Amino acid sequence: MSDTTADSISLQATGGGVDIDATTQVNIASSQAASTAIVFDASNAAGGITLTAGTAGIVPGGLRTSVRTVAVVGPTVLTAANSGETIFFDTSSIVPVVTLPAPAPGLFFTFILAAQGANNATIGTNAAATIIRGMVTTAEVTAGDAADTQGGAVNTINFINTADNLGDRVDVISDGTLWYGSAKTTLALAVTYI
Repeated sequence: MSDTTADSISLQATGGGVDIDATTQVNIASSQAASTAIVFDASNAAGGITLTAGTAGIVPGGLRTSVRTVAVVGPTVLTAANSGETIFFDTSSIVPVVTLPAPAPGLFFTFILAAQGANNATIGTNAAATIIRGMVTTAEVTAGDAADTQGGAVNTINFINTADNLGDRVDVISDGTLWYGSAKTTLALAVTYI
């Protein structure tokens, strides 16, 4: 089809879905010089987009995704649907307490201290299970740093208000059995595994 008008091809299904299937390849291309030349939009709050590939994998090229965030205004229980989200902690006015979902392969979260105060922030496991293993990497080089990195399984990761700094972060990922934590902090003892 050759048409220079906007939306010259539009596929809509108001009561169902649209399937594109082929026995050979399917190409979707645009020569438009715009950041929104091709848009896949799952606009429903519970909507999602899944890309699945065979052994050749998915080649991202210039793929750009937005970071989803979770607001923590009290005790927050994360679910598998929150996987991939970034949680910004504000310890200036509340005591952030977050519970991880039960482990499942590939679930991951990032926690960042975005506002500092007199409270600790806590990341705990579902049912207080002792299934977190992790380490802390710190910019502070002192003889006591080795005590920060613990390999034993625990059930809680804490941001400690007397040592944490803005930008301190913890990344956790699950293999389906355990959660693996990797903390990066400015000062030693800013994040602890207990």
